[in-house]
Amino acid sequence: MKAEFSEFQFSISVLGELKKGLRFGRAKNRSFYSPTPYEEHSLGYDIEIKAAVPIFLQFKRPCYLRRTNAKYYKNRKFEVPYYLFELNTRVASKSRSRISNGLNISQHNTLISLAHQGNHVYYCSAKFHSIGDFDQFYVKDEICENSVFIKTNNLPKYPNNTSHVIVYNQYGKFKPFSQGNLELDEPTSFDDFIEELQHADRKSSQEVVRDLNEAFHTDLSDLSWGAIQKELIRRGIYMLLLVDL
Repeated sequence: MKAEFSEFQFSISVLGELKKGLRFGRAKNRSFYSPTPYEEHSLGYDIEIKAAVPIFLQFKRPCYLRRTNAKYYKNRKFEVPYYLFELNTRVASKSRSRISNGLNISQHNTLISLAHQGNHVYYCSAKFHSIGDFDQFYVKDEICENSVFIKTNNLPKYPNNTSHVIVYNQYGKFKPFSQGNLELDEPTSFDDFIEELQHADRKSSQEVVRDLNEAFHTDLSDLSWGAIQKELIRRGIYMLLLVDL
């Protein structure tokens, strides 16, 4: 069954907690900054963003499976109950978007390209599915604590328009299932996510733009942070910048 909350509800809640700086007191003088689609400053103009740790998130609304006849339980590939979300390997349709018009690149492969450039790129999904749990965690600012943050740097690129999923359980153990049935054993908790960012190297505004240009095969250097965020959101990708205060 699909989660009872929407992907939008989940993503806004995660971003809200991150921007509040929850659980980030251990990294002094740093804060999450998320450009809005309406900001007008061009890249490198705003003094706050001369250098930052770029983070790219793709939010996923999970399916919850608990029966023993569930697909990935049948062959004892994964224990039940578990959660599952699909990877988007569809090619972007033509539009006026600066980062999708004419490109033959799927969302998933774009994320992998960004990760291979040394960026921090994650799939983020919930370890719960009921609206009751959502409301409870939302009130307590515990959405992030009850989510998985799955690094993409060790995931492969996939052919366009092929079927692939990631399966995980409430403990954060996960596996991508596809033709290759790649098995990974990596940490996925919010604590692990925060720990990695504490030791992350900063990049200049120019380096962030260079990475985006290479991943999307276009030139975004004339756009503001807000305009770039708007373009990314159109592809289902959200950018955060971890900046020094």
